[in-house]
Amino acid sequence: MRDRRLGLALVALAFVVTATVFPLLPAVVPIHWGGTGRPNGYAPRAWGAFAMPATVLLVFGVFEVIALLFPRASAVERFRATYHRLQLAVTAFMFFMAMVVLRAQAGFPIDMNRTVWLGTGVLFVVIGNLLGKIPPNYLTGIRTPWTLRDPEVWLRTHRLGGFVFMGAGALLCGSALLGGRNEVAFTVIAAAALIPAIYSFLIRRR
Repeated sequence: MRDRRLGLALVALAFVVTATVFPLLPAVVPIHWGGTGRPNGYAPRAWGAFAMPATVLLVFGVFEVIALLFPRASAVERFRATYHRLQLAVTAFMFFMAMVVLRAQAGFPIDMNRTVWLGTGVLFVVIGNLLGKIPPNYLTGIRTPWTLRDPEVWLRTHRLGGFVFMGAGALLCGSALLGGRNEVAFTVIAAAALIPAIYSFLIRRR
């Protein structure tokens, strides 16, 4: 499928770009940033530069493994097109982060907090748009005891969850553009996770 091929292309591109820039990187590169957005962890460029491309590959591979080894639990055949769009969205987000980290490792100034939350906001919007298209399964989606027990609860919860995630994504993007405060972002993410879960409990069939 096209989305799957695009995801695989992003994996390859992450390695190609990193290999191209690799000779220009310092001997020691940052690999972790603290809550202030400043680097607080470093590694030799021999493996530090390729840590993020490897993560892009890992994320893409996890989706592949789920589809291959757990087709019944994931119900992937019932929504394969949406599944691969979700795979592409998460892979694209990790590719974006890989390029951001590589730019920071090359010495360019990066406001890591604002950049991370902006990318996360876009990802939330995309996921929110896909949530309502995911059928009941045990590996993907909003899995609470009540959604897994009742298809109607699953459907209604995912419809609400789609709007919640898109709204949360918009708030994350707005917060990032206004400064990217971590406490605001964490509050938005927590609300996006809790609201659909609580809703699924409230509408459960007794």
